[in-house]
Amino acid sequence: MHESSSITSSARSALRTMRVAAGLTLLAVAGQAWGGGPIVDTRGFEAAAGYSTTYLPSGGYAGQLKGQQGWVGLGDDTATIQSGVGPDGSQAVRVTHGADDYSYWAVQASNYPTGQYVHIGWDMLVQQSTGAGFGPFFGVEPYDDGLEYLGRFGVEAVNGGIVYAQGANKAVPGAFEYATSVVGFNTWNHFDMVLDFDAKRYQGFLNGNLVVDELFVNTASDSFTDADIASLATYFDSESINKPGVSYFDNFFVNDGILGDFDEDADVDGSDLATWQTAYGAGAGADATGDSQSAGGDFLIWQQQLGVDLSVPAPVGAVPEPATWALAATMALVVSGRRRWRARWAN
Repeated sequence: MHESSSITSSARSALRTMRVAAGLTLLAVAGQAWGGGPIVDTRGFEAAAGYSTTYLPSGGYAGQLKGQQGWVGLGDDTATIQSGVGPDGSQAVRVTHGADDYSYWAVQASNYPTGQYVHIGWDMLVQQSTGAGFGPFFGVEPYDDGLEYLGRFGVEAVNGGIVYAQGANKAVPGAFEYATSVVGFNTWNHFDMVLDFDAKRYQGFLNGNLVVDELFVNTASDSFTDADIASLATYFDSESINKPGVSYFDNFFVNDGILGDFDEDADVDGSDLATWQTAYGAGAGADATGDSQSAGGDFLIWQQQLGVDLSVPAPVGAVPEPATWALAATMALVVSGRRRWRARWAN
């Protein structure tokens, strides 16, 4: 096990205060909630979606993500729109992690979910951080309207290990934990998080394979506001705290439900078509576009999504681990990056 210290209520209060002070308040960016559909759709961070590599706000830096298309941010790390770096050679976001920092970027909304699921997806490439200690965490942390995070899913950048947050039933809810899988460096991988608000669980999928199935960090959570791109130190020793790192994010999206999954069983198949046929022209029972109607556009999304299955299959087997990973697996991640970030900003 790789545990962190418990996250205290005073630290949680400090986080709430600092996030609000920094502008991470609830913004109804996505408008009114609907019966399914996109909450955030970056459309690949492309220029056609309104993302600029030359955007330069006062006091900022060229191409910064914060300030574009509703994105807010907190921390000193940088998130920059760059061209020619995406999985298809297009635009993507470069996240550069510096010493002793914990940074977050999000588009926030309210009144979600309208059903059982929220689906978060992104492509990510992580460059290897070298040297002693643990690398930074790159991935996603979703939050509720109480500014409590529901889980965590991503990569630790020295060993390439998949890392997640322990659930409410574990000894230290919210602590960093390693899954059995690792990723290759300098390679694009696809990540999905499915938040199940009925079961109070989240699942993490790596390239379509289930690798994490865990309770929410706080099982009292019944709302969703934002899924933060996160860049965190994962360990409290000086080597880990000061270790830099680089990752790239692309094709980031957040959906209210799983698009095309009209019967809400976490997959898209023939039964969803039957639901659409029944709901067609009769309201929002099969709405995947967010217009509160069940119409031809929703059928097209069902066609595009047909075959998607995030219905929690048996976990994928362990991926062979390099020697450095086996050594790291004997060590404990003693302090959560989020807890340390809270404590730093509380002082």
